[in-house]
Amino acid sequence: MPPTTTTTTTTTPTPQTKEAISAFTATLHNTASSYTTPLVDRAHTLTTNASILDKQHLEVEKATAALARQNDALAKVADEARLGLKEIGDVQNWAEVIERELLILEDLVGGVEGSDLGGEEREEGGMNGGGEGVLGGTIVKGKGKGKDDGVRNGDGHGEGQGQGQGESEGEGGAEAGKATGWLKWW
Repeated sequence: MPPTTTTTTTTTPTPQTKEAISAFTATLHNTASSYTTPLVDRAHTLTTNASILDKQHLEVEKATAALARQNDALAKVADEARLGLKEIGDVQNWAEVIERELLILEDLVGGVEGSDLGGEEREEGGMNGGGEGVLGGTIVKGKGKGKDDGVRNGDGHGEGQGQGQGESEGEGGAEAGKATGWLKWW
């Protein structure tokens, strides 16, 4: 085989080739920048927003802690109010028990006073009497004179018809219409 010779020819780029290469390179840069510019802008926005989000996160944590403290304070107030209402209910129950016991004592005293009259008694024509009653929320003692046509038993109960006039005098209070004694707060 004959020896091969290789010939290399070096060609210098022509101005058209240089221009084509430069246009191609510019097109590549333009295309790349059209894709990278929005990505760079997004990366910048994400970095900026990350610091803002961290700041907002800290503010939310502080506000949450403040709300937790306020919630605890409101729960304490609600518990105190619940206990206060329970105490009011207890006082009301206590007052009702005392009122019932006073009514029983009043009936008992009325029965004892009625039994002092001695059995059954018939009285016609006139009657002088006294008693207690409630007038406008105030316990009052009254005196009266009137006619009574009826029969009374020793226990103070009886049948009959009564007519009379009387006067009432308030007891224990300077202001009329206000309760006295243990009922004054009622």
